[in-house]
Amino acid sequence: MLFQVIKQKRKQMIETANIQGMESADTLKCSQELDVLILKYQRNIKTKDEINEGANNNSSFVEV
Repeated sequence: MLFQVIKQKRKQMIETANIQGMESADTLKCSQELDVLILKYQRNIKTKDEINEGANNNSSFVEV
């Protein structure tokens, strides 16, 4: 879901840059919004990795 939003925002940014120029306010706004989305995506991936890592570590313990 978030990945699709990132792809759409990237497409919007490129289209805006092609029409208005790389330094237009709208292009820069799209770029900043894209940065936020990518950061959220990276944080989600990191959190999932940490959860999986914790689950893998806990599964190796056997209670006696």
